Amino acid sequence: MCGLLIKDTYSMIKETKIFLIFVIIMALVQNDFLFTYAIFYSAMLPISSLAYDERSKWNVYADMLPYTTGQIVGSKYMIGYLSVGFSILLVLCGKLLGAGFGNEMPEPSEWASLITIGCAANLVQAVNLPLIFWIGVEKGRYLFILIVVGATLAAVTFMEHIDYSMIEIPLAALTLCILALTVAGNILSFFISKKIYCRRQ
Repeated sequence: MCGLLIKDTYSMIKETKIFLIFVIIMALVQNDFLFTYAIFYSAMLPISSLAYDERSKWNVYADMLPYTTGQIVGSKYMIGYLSVGFSILLVLCGKLLGAGFGNEMPEPSEWASLITIGCAANLVQAVNLPLIFWIGVEKGRYLFILIVVGATLAAVTFMEHIDYSMIEIPLAALTLCILALTVAGNILSFFISKKIYCRRQ
């Protein structure tokens, strides 16, 4: 799978240089909506990778290479996880830099919100990738934009209105529940995508 990840990374760097700069800027700006959007938008990179594969007829070559269906499909999920993780890391750096310049250090609830946003982005990917494998990149891209906009607005609204002090469940337990839901959703999504990919071959 490492070879597949390297292939996808090279193709995305070539195709999405401006996009990557845009995400870096949004992630470092101290604005809740912008960095939330940056994290969600990072989940779009697997779509760019799939678009590149379609244009280059990669699936024809993949059949001649010693890769399993699970590895081919799984590499797209891994690209999404790495992209979202990279965006979260940039946001953390931005918050720490802001604290170094006199801003207050982020509270535990802010870290929990950031983890929640990352999980939500990965859940959006879990919903989107099976659809992309099913209906193709072009139609799936527009559907993804609608999902991202809706999920971003929902996440920002959630962050602004939730009062963690009113939640009886400990913050750490709530965060673990969200992580568990994300993991379960992505595992289910992976097996659905794998089955769809096999049928399209």
